[in-house]
Amino acid sequence: MRLQRARRSAGLCCLTLEIRDAEIAALIRKGLLRPDSRQDNAAVRNALYSLLDRHLGGGM
Repeated sequence: MRLQRARRSAGLCCLTLEIRDAEIAALIRKGLLRPDSRQDNAAVRNALYSLLDRHLGGGM
């Protein structure tokens, strides 16, 4: 509960996201994810953060 309150006060929310292999392949094609990291959840998460920052102007 404490983490949830901390996220909310920072303007964040936590969610679960399912992505397709094709979407992971797109992250690789865009150069946001190394091919050898496609099974690394943290690397995929960071690639998605980069994608969101690039297209939505992170830190809004």
